[in-house]
Amino acid sequence: MDEMKNVPYAEQYKYIKALLETGKIKPVKSSGKNGKKPALYLEYWLVEKE
Repeated sequence: MDEMKNVPYAEQYKYIKALLETGKIKPVKSSGKNGKKPALYLEYWLVEKE
């Protein structure tokens, strides 16, 4: 996410959703959400290839 720091939230949301859809990350549901709309989880796990 470091390369996405200066990008508007809508673009960050699209980026995270794309990573979720491709299975590259999984949310840490116990981390809670960020309180923005649309909401995202605060932490994610990187999915390693086996």
